[in-house]
Amino acid sequence: MSTINLDPWQAEIDELEPGCTTRVDHFDCSAGEDTRRRLYLTRTLADPNVILAWCHNCAQSGRKYAGGYATYRNNRTVGADKQVHYHSTEFKIPSHLIYNPDDWDTPANVWRTQQALTKIEVELYGIAVDPSTDRVFLPQYDMIDVKHHATGTINGYQLRRVQGYGTKYLNSKRETFKGYTRMHRTAGTIHTKVIIVEDFVSGIRVAEALRDTDDFNYEVVVNYGTRINTEMLHEVSHRNVHVIVWLDNDSEAVEKKAKDIARTAELFGCDKADVVLDHSDPKHYTNQEVRGVIYGLH
Repeated sequence: MSTINLDPWQAEIDELEPGCTTRVDHFDCSAGEDTRRRLYLTRTLADPNVILAWCHNCAQSGRKYAGGYATYRNNRTVGADKQVHYHSTEFKIPSHLIYNPDDWDTPANVWRTQQALTKIEVELYGIAVDPSTDRVFLPQYDMIDVKHHATGTINGYQLRRVQGYGTKYLNSKRETFKGYTRMHRTAGTIHTKVIIVEDFVSGIRVAEALRDTDDFNYEVVVNYGTRINTEMLHEVSHRNVHVIVWLDNDSEAVEKKAKDIARTAELFGCDKADVVLDHSDPKHYTNQEVRGVIYGLH
């Protein structure tokens, strides 16, 4: 595969700051005339002197070493295994996110397929690709109306690695973020069934599995990990509520965490708390299988 010569876009490259991406028309694109700015130019965070290019029209790539860009060199995050630290107190969503899966590169779409996420689900729930870090952008909302696919405030996000090495998730959040997302069909009511999962994709799978059923009184809570979030458990655990904890039970440590979450929910007053121990997390199952697990617990 031939590489793209980036010299024609030197003016645009000079304006790029580390971690930022711009879109330009790809002159002489082998897939035909490009008038939709399908060529993405990114100055990487890892090395601000490196410019990466990817054309979503012809699928060709390019790389350019733009030496002399030293302004941000001393402040950049060094090492692939380190988290990205945001020095600004202002929470900021990455710019130039790519929301249309048709414009994603191959590794991101492979990840999407492995998670059994449809293109429609990706767009409805605001999942995107961040070309500046080459990761999938997973928003963290305060609340989601599953019936209408209406999302609330974005209080944080995770950048999920889909290729290479390094930290699996890079995280950023507002100081006010409580650390969980509530997904339901009936707002303002006490739900009789609460399913606690550990990641956003699992939350989507459970919510979509239950969305078209006759069960209106459920709520899915994304815990973003296996920790015991007492504020969340206090908020969702009430009398006559059946709590179901469904984590990725791939180790004894995680199974113990799931049981601890269930016991804490009972302490806060829920009527019953169950733990799903004989299955992986929900995102590995079809909607029918998810419903079978949830309604199989009585």
